[in-house]
Amino acid sequence: MTTIGIDQSYTCTAMYIQDGKNNPMITIPSSKDDDIYDRANHIASTVVHYAKEYKPEVIRIEGLAFGGKGNSTRDLAGLQMLIVVELRKAGYNPIIVPPTTLKKASTTSGKATKEQMHDALPQAIKDRLVGYKKTTGLYDLVDAYWLAVYNG
Repeated sequence: MTTIGIDQSYTCTAMYIQDGKNNPMITIPSSKDDDIYDRANHIASTVVHYAKEYKPEVIRIEGLAFGGKGNSTRDLAGLQMLIVVELRKAGYNPIIVPPTTLKKASTTSGKATKEQMHDALPQAIKDRLVGYKKTTGLYDLVDAYWLAVYNG
């Protein structure tokens, strides 16, 4: 069964595709120099492209952190909405997993840090993430992995 985990972000949306073969890790960066609507459209259309390519039975996307403040939370809500709408138009019904649920499933603590979620990864996944930095999608890929393997 193919499962896709998506951690959406304007800086670097990440996808982990558990297909039982190569299990690709994909990052979708976008430039701050571009219009936010164009960035969101690019990210959503790229996500749909990969969904159509890998034909997953399940797609999970990280829900919004409701404790956040500021315009970025509104922008992320818009990005999530567009991704979900575009996936639904393509015939998928993504499951939204709340961040605290994902943290608890991966580390046993709903208040786990990004570092703790990384530390809880299987060594083989950690090895594949060597070379990624926080700014190039490291923690986005960590979340995407946990979303793909989440079994709740």
